[in-house]
Amino acid sequence: MVYTAIFDGIEEQMREEYKELRRIFGRNLRRLRVERGWSIEDLARRAGWSFATIACYEQGKFLPSAVRLHRLARVLGCHIDELFQKK
Repeated sequence: MVYTAIFDGIEEQMREEYKELRRIFGRNLRRLRVERGWSIEDLARRAGWSFATIACYEQGKFLPSAVRLHRLARVLGCHIDELFQKK
């Protein structure tokens, strides 16, 4: 039972960290897009994805795969780490 409580605590902490990472990513994605003067539609078209996909990323609903991260960075002309920096 002690082990279960420990693992539950670790699992909760990981969920919170993942939630924070999604929030940071979404905020940075939006900032980089707006700095370029692009709408969500513009970024979606350039990346070859839907409006809904970009909107979900910006809202912090989920994170893209590694392949999609690479593509986003290339389209935005930034390094992947810029998408995850706390500012």
